[in-house]
Amino acid sequence: MKKKILYAAAVLAALLFIWLGNEGSKPLVLKGTDLNQTAGVSDYTGLIAIDETAAYYGMFAYTDDYVLDKGTYTIRPEYSNTSSDNIIEVWDNGTKVAQWSLESTDGVKTTLDYTFTLDKT
Repeated sequence: MKKKILYAAAVLAALLFIWLGNEGSKPLVLKGTDLNQTAGVSDYTGLIAIDETAAYYGMFAYTDDYVLDKGTYTIRPEYSNTSSDNIIEVWDNGTKVAQWSLESTDGVKTTLDYTFTLDKT
């Protein structure tokens, strides 16, 4: 009888540690220093800058691959720009899931929320 109680207590303790360590319950926060940068200039604060004089067109930063569960997610970029032709895209296994235009902020730092849903089967 004592062994059964110890076994049950061990199983419950293991489940508790798994539940406490669930990374899905924590927000995934990435700064510019966490991104894979393909263009622009970055600094230690996480800022990635591309000057208008560079006349750069294309992807300038992307994340590593992350496995996300089915559900609704929010992207909250902090940015400033002076044109309206910048976009954020979310891709899942080679398929574009969402895209948003980042409106001009006239160089003022702005934070906006963009929500998307992953309908994995």
